[in-house]
Amino acid sequence: MFSSNQFFTLYEHQLHTFDHLRSLDLSGITNTSFSQVIDHLIESMPQLAITLLKIRDHHPHVNKERVEHSIRFLTTLQNIRQISLQKPDILLALMSTVPTIGCVSLESCTIKDVRKIKEYLPNLRSFTVQSVHLEHLEDALPGTTSSKSVLNIDHNRITFKFTELPTTFMKKVLFNDLQMVLSNLTCLSLQSHASQKQNFDEFFDGSWWESSLKTSAPFLKEFVFEFFYGYDHRELTVEKMNAILMPFRTDFWLKEKHWYVYLILSHTRGSRLFTNEFLRDMRDMTDVNSLVRGSTDQLFDTLSETTTALTIDYSAGTPSPTSLRFGAQVIDLYIRGPQPLPGSPVRCISLKNHIQPYVDYCNVKRLRLGACLVREDKKQLKAGLLKLFRNVTCLKIDCMEQLQSLFNQREKVLNLLKNQIYLLVIVAPINWGFWRDRRAIDTFCQMFANLKQLDLNVSAPEVMAIIIDALLNLEEAIFRFPESTSQILQVHRDLCLSRTRLKTMHGRYEIFSHAVHLFIDISGAHSDNFTAHQRILSRSPDHHHPTLSGME
Repeated sequence: MFSSNQFFTLYEHQLHTFDHLRSLDLSGITNTSFSQVIDHLIESMPQLAITLLKIRDHHPHVNKERVEHSIRFLTTLQNIRQISLQKPDILLALMSTVPTIGCVSLESCTIKDVRKIKEYLPNLRSFTVQSVHLEHLEDALPGTTSSKSVLNIDHNRITFKFTELPTTFMKKVLFNDLQMVLSNLTCLSLQSHASQKQNFDEFFDGSWWESSLKTSAPFLKEFVFEFFYGYDHRELTVEKMNAILMPFRTDFWLKEKHWYVYLILSHTRGSRLFTNEFLRDMRDMTDVNSLVRGSTDQLFDTLSETTTALTIDYSAGTPSPTSLRFGAQVIDLYIRGPQPLPGSPVRCISLKNHIQPYVDYCNVKRLRLGACLVREDKKQLKAGLLKLFRNVTCLKIDCMEQLQSLFNQREKVLNLLKNQIYLLVIVAPINWGFWRDRRAIDTFCQMFANLKQLDLNVSAPEVMAIIIDALLNLEEAIFRFPESTSQILQVHRDLCLSRTRLKTMHGRYEIFSHAVHLFIDISGAHSDNFTAHQRILSRSPDHHHPTLSGME
């Protein structure tokens, strides 16, 4: 990194050649030399007043002098359209003099800042804040850092996403701030984990949510939430479940908004109340560990009466299938194979000997494969793997050995997988990743060429970039990184995405503690805003990690 003196000593005679400069990043300029840089830019590059459209300054320590010199420079720019800053100080000071700004990105600001920026920038069409400070929460809980909030405004769509907002202050804090500044909010996303029983009852109060949303967010089109509470499962009965769901069955929820709510209580997960965006799988509602479950979605309730999930478990050496209702169609099938012994070869199972005796799998749509499958003879294909995968569109694989057993199948099976599977999830330890083996990556991408959704562990951003370029139909993906490389997600904001086909497409991505959640518009429309992502650096529990909607 050059200091300002070094840079302009080397390049001052070439500055006039940058006559079409569109974007400028000042983040690396120190506060000490910042005034010199600004003087040089104004004196040596007067063309910037016309050509410069985008400016970025994310210097971590912005002092008063830096703000003053930034304002001095920005007021000379006649066509500035986009501005990206660490904090809103500079923007708030010059808003009335630079009305051309249409895109704003901030690392942090308060609700009051949001209100001022929206008021004074008439051409604002895109506004992203990675961390919004809630004033009432700051007053009630000084020094609170556990909550995460991201604000995104894209034309007329305003999205507010909260994670880990303290439940005790939900009613007192959230809607006070929303009513102050976001009365035209169109999308609200909430995820939280109650820590006390009274908070469970408050969070699950459908009547309160309905009245609050009507008052504070009358234009809300999307309301998605996922609330958790862990406690003794004996405290929640069917009667209690019906009492919780009843307020969510009003005309406001079902006819006006079409928002459906689900409730699950299980031994392993505790209570979970959520909307259909967080419904990962039919297995969510048919889990044998779930003692109480229900929903306000009549179609789902009807479907769950005639379809079910089946697990065939050989992990103990002998088959242990879960029971089926008479006449039920198996839609979700989990095949779990024998556990490998240390130093022993992988033990494979066959459909004919191990699966066919227990289930008619012709209607399976979602398959979780936790076993290695033997390579079938040509005579067995029609009643075997071709029949199993005939309707399967969602595939979940427990480890790479089981994926390799699919690679070893006959060409007809591979062609069926290529054409049928649109959602693929590969479960693997957090410290394992799809490595830089180009041959293995190419084989994987050829086999699942038509994937639309993918959840995969990768070792580095470069591997993610290769897969994105190869899977041309990909619309949504979660790439999970090992803990040893998780700092890459926090330091390298681009993550190699600008080198891929995505640089000419429209999309966005969210960054979690060890994962990148990617959304792509495959229509191919060009957008300069792909890297204007939502950044969520969280140490939240596993249930707050990203998940694909089609399969848990």
